[in-house]
Parts: sequence; C-alpha cells; structure tokens
Amino acid sequence: MTAYTVAIDDSVAGWKTVDWAVDAVDPAVDDVRLLTVSEFFGEALTRSEHRLDAAEQRLRTVHPGLSVTHDVTGGPTADRLVADAAL
Repeated sequence: MTAYTVAIDDSVAGWKTVDWAVDAVDPAVDDVRLLTVSEFFGEALTRSEHRLDAAEQRLRTVHPGLSVTHDVTGGPTADRLVADAAL
C-alpha cells in the first residue's frame, strides 16, 4: 500500500500532478490525500474546496473505488507543504 499526498493549486503543474496520480495509483490498495493551501490573503475557502472536489472527481472517474480524502490548510504555501510532509 502506498499513501500519496498530492498538493494541488490552479497551476498547470498542479493538475499534471493529479493526472500523474491517476496513472500511478493502485485503487485496490493505495490511498490519496489531496491537499491545497489557502493563503492568509489569498483565495476564498470555497474556491479551494471546489478545486479539491474537481481533483477528487478526476481521480474517481478513472478509479471509482479509490480511497481519496482532501484537506485545505492555511498559511504561507511553502511553509505549510513542508510542515505537512513532515507528518
């Protein structure tokens, strides 16, 4: 089993990471956690949540039984991603 954390934003690179995960996961045994950072003076929380919902839908379209969770965290993006990776 592999547990993937996929950080996503509205960039092309962020969506390519989701596409990579679609190809990489084994839905029978893997878990995917989608993560996005909503910066203090950045986008609205609903926009972050919509992005995560769209990424989850992209994964589930190909792998309906895949275990997918998602989180929105706040703060400076790089700091939050580094802190999250340490968990």
